[in-house]
Amino acid sequence: MLLRRWVFSEKYQYYSSHTSKTTSMRIFLISTWFQVLWFMAVLGQGDWISWLVVSVVITFVLSCRYQGLPIWSCFSIAILGVIFDSVNSLIGVLVFDDQYIPVWLVLLWAGYAWYAFQLYPLIRDYLRGGIIFVGAIAGGLSYYAGEQLGAVMFGFDPFSSVLVLMIEWATVIWVTLKVYDHGNQKIKYQL
Repeated sequence: MLLRRWVFSEKYQYYSSHTSKTTSMRIFLISTWFQVLWFMAVLGQGDWISWLVVSVVITFVLSCRYQGLPIWSCFSIAILGVIFDSVNSLIGVLVFDDQYIPVWLVLLWAGYAWYAFQLYPLIRDYLRGGIIFVGAIAGGLSYYAGEQLGAVMFGFDPFSSVLVLMIEWATVIWVTLKVYDHGNQKIKYQL
């Protein structure tokens, strides 16, 4: 029950009574869960796909039930990521074992869309340039980590590949903020 209160507040309500300790705990829990999804995807790949599917579905069901997760917004963000990675695969920035991007990566994009939704009310008031800069670095480096763990290979040297990915991630973060900003105009968050 306490976990639900920390992670899932009422639909779109982030009460002002939340202390910084509660906010920190919430960030810790949602970030830890996203990292669990990331490791299941990157380390497990095809072997853990069933667990990853179940985990992503349960995450979305609970978030829809307790937070009003905007499915179409998440879908839009996940599709953008899948398109970017498909293009990266076609032009040789990313190399996978199969011709198409793997299912675990599609599920990871869904996980990212959920994670971004969770973080949005906590970061939306920061400078956009800073959010985009940090997100671009983190996104690009996550592919480097995936490459080091054998989930993907780079078609170019690591520096060039990560640089291209960071530029793309800057775009992904910008679009993510725009998508959730649009939703924010319809439903006001309360901090």
